[in-house]
Amino acid sequence: MLRIKNFLQIVIFTSLLFSCASPQEKITEFLEEGDYYGALKYLNENNAAGQKVVMLEPKFIQARKMYQERIEQTYMAKATKERNKGNIRAVKAVLDDGINLCIWSSKLKYEQELVSATISRIDLLYKQHETLGDDILTIFEDFSEYYNLLNDSPKINFYLESLEPEYIKYLNEKLKPESYQDIDNWAGTLVKFPTSLRYLNRELLVLFEAIAFINKPLILLNSKKDFKSLNTQLRNIQSFKQYLSKKNQSRLKVIIATSEKEYSKFFSERLPVILDSDDVSFLLINFSEQHLSDHSIITKPLIKAHLNRANKLIGKGLASFISAGHSARALELSKSDIEKNESKELLNLSLGGLRNTQYPEIKVYIEFDHATNVENRNQLWYNLHRIFWSTNAGKRLFKKEVDSINADIHLVVKDYKEIIPDLSDLSPVPSSYYSHTETIPNPAKATLKFQLELSKISLDSAENSYSNAVNSYNYNPTNYNLQSVNLQKTFYSNALNSYNNLVGQYNRTSSHIKRPVYLPYNFNQGTIKNGWSINLLTKVKEETFSFKKEMIYSDFVRIGSKATDKDLSNRILDGVSADMSFEKRFLSLLELSNKYKQKLKEYLDNFKYKQYENLSVIESEIIALFINPWAKDQDFKDLLDSEWFMQAVSSVEIDDKGNDFKQIELTRSDYALKSKEDIIAYYENVVCGVYSLSNGQRLSRGTGTIISSDGYVLTCAHTFVGPETEVELFKGASKGVYKAEIVSVNDLYDIAILKIKDFSTDKWANIDFDPMNKKGDQVYCISNPELYSKGTSQLAYSGGVISNPGHVFNNIKYLNIDINISSGSSGGPIINEEGEIVGIVEAVIKEGLRSSTSSSGNNCLALPSSDFTSYINLKGKK
Repeated sequence: MLRIKNFLQIVIFTSLLFSCASPQEKITEFLEEGDYYGALKYLNENNAAGQKVVMLEPKFIQARKMYQERIEQTYMAKATKERNKGNIRAVKAVLDDGINLCIWSSKLKYEQELVSATISRIDLLYKQHETLGDDILTIFEDFSEYYNLLNDSPKINFYLESLEPEYIKYLNEKLKPESYQDIDNWAGTLVKFPTSLRYLNRELLVLFEAIAFINKPLILLNSKKDFKSLNTQLRNIQSFKQYLSKKNQSRLKVIIATSEKEYSKFFSERLPVILDSDDVSFLLINFSEQHLSDHSIITKPLIKAHLNRANKLIGKGLASFISAGHSARALELSKSDIEKNESKELLNLSLGGLRNTQYPEIKVYIEFDHATNVENRNQLWYNLHRIFWSTNAGKRLFKKEVDSINADIHLVVKDYKEIIPDLSDLSPVPSSYYSHTETIPNPAKATLKFQLELSKISLDSAENSYSNAVNSYNYNPTNYNLQSVNLQKTFYSNALNSYNNLVGQYNRTSSHIKRPVYLPYNFNQGTIKNGWSINLLTKVKEETFSFKKEMIYSDFVRIGSKATDKDLSNRILDGVSADMSFEKRFLSLLELSNKYKQKLKEYLDNFKYKQYENLSVIESEIIALFINPWAKDQDFKDLLDSEWFMQAVSSVEIDDKGNDFKQIELTRSDYALKSKEDIIAYYENVVCGVYSLSNGQRLSRGTGTIISSDGYVLTCAHTFVGPETEVELFKGASKGVYKAEIVSVNDLYDIAILKIKDFSTDKWANIDFDPMNKKGDQVYCISNPELYSKGTSQLAYSGGVISNPGHVFNNIKYLNIDINISSGSSGGPIINEEGEIVGIVEAVIKEGLRSSTSSSGNNCLALPSSDFTSYINLKGKK
């Protein structure tokens, strides 16, 4: 009986125990609600708070740790916020609050001690200096490191402000301009000056520095350092004067008046004279340009300065670029016809000198390590070529080299990988879902039956005990026996009540219940990725550097889970929120290429370009930026700290010598194609395979189309991955393999023209240079895919419709076409129903989760023929 009773107590206690939340869950609940005091109370109730705790269960140790970490994180963040505001006393108050909540936090106590020490030091300094009346320099020196922490110390702030006029007077006497004749002495003096200057506005010191600069003969300013310093100081004078006017600080009027006088005298008297000198420097002209808007008095001298400087640089090779900038700027500023005519004459001479200049050349050789795979090699090659040859400046500077021996830059592709999102990257997850309900015997009924049997036993036992006690009393009616009767009667009464309660509960409980049935199933989930990784090794002259980076986007995906999954967390389908498109993957490769370009840009300094006499350092840097294909307008702005030069240069056409695309005028063929069958039959004679070779081995494949009787071929630029090129015609009288040479390549728009050597034909394709492409137009493509029959390449035909005639990707307009095309089709013609080319295939896309360029797919991007003329100077004869 005792065992059964203990067993029931254990069952009831265990069920109660498992119905309670764990300490970690309780603390998490308090913390999420921001109820820190509630969390602290809970820990106190369970003896888990306080400086020291003993014999603490692991679950309460963890709960205590969670609470401590949250309090420290919250109150350290609040303290940092107040410190950034300069409220040191508020910082201490915040830390005090945190310690009250977590008295065992050593981290908060340590911070509190530091802050308390700082406050004590500040208060002590204040009392000492106020009592002793120290000299002004010592006071400001002692407070120098605390100026940013005094916002909630009004008494100390007021004290320092009351001493400020005396401090300004001290500075004024210390920094008299006539005491120093050159900037070197000034620099030495300023280095020795107290750090307490930070308490005053930095512009005050700048004011005195500027006055000293103005007294220096500016014609000697020939270094970028001198120029930058002068320009910065004078600009700060302007902002300081505005600041003072807003603050109305009358005590500085004398200083302002002095600076105004010197400032005005400089612009009205000294600067015009210097600008009119034959030896005027570029730096001084640039400085004057920056301040021109406020001082129109120097406009005429400035025009003269531009013309003088332009004259000196004409005929000096690439220095003519700077001469052109001066001439163009003088033309912009000129008011009289005489000034305009002189400016135009100098501008023409400058541009002529630039056209006759030999540009420097850097030889570049790109190769793939033999261990790298060939998959998607075209795409990477195309982007590496874009680094060097996507701009006219790049085509000027970088020359393609056919071997690594003579190359100035030798780039080796060690490894690369295109990461394409794929469903196979997801893993199956076993789970179960709700299917239906079923009726089963109620287990509670069986439990009650068992309990009822136990209760009947207890009742019979209590009844026997009560009967025996009555018999004993009748036999021997003593008080003891009477008490025994009453006790057994109570036991019997309780047992009877318990039995009756169980009987009633048993009768009320149904014999059968319904329960949910969960069936097993699998769904897929995991992380998918999209992007590129590359590993490049580059030798620049004698230096070698490696570039190993990846640009990969990832996202968690769950597919196929059921809304009735037993696990609530599995019920929500998690789709692809990150961009997994081929465009994003292409842009990741482009971004990697740009990062590599920035790395390589650092090494271009190894190349020593020709220097010209009488050029300042800054002018040489301008020429280096002009040559540099990766220079941006912002680079010029950063160098000059102004925009006038680039604006002037951009207003004239700088001839890109030898880099214009050869103009090709095409004669129309007189064919008439009336059906799809006619188009296929005709284009099988003019569509060719385009192959890039190295040492006779084909490295890549693409598609081209013959567009003239003498063998011009239209194709994509990214098909060229080797030093040699050949084309293969598969049908017709001209069937065979031919050597070809590259005529024009526009890497930016991925379009190129080849010329088959010693070739003529009576069949070629016409291009519609003004197509009226509309959504839903029927188009065809014939290409050279990676399909083989007994080792021989085969042409493939496919048809589709234009889904978007104005698709924009990477700032380039394309035709988006729904059409099945295979890898190797890059450069293939998109043909309209009249049998004329309206575009060329540049990228093939496979829809769905797994999408790729340069692989088989049911969608493609094509460059429209309407842009062929502007992109590669291809025209049709009228």
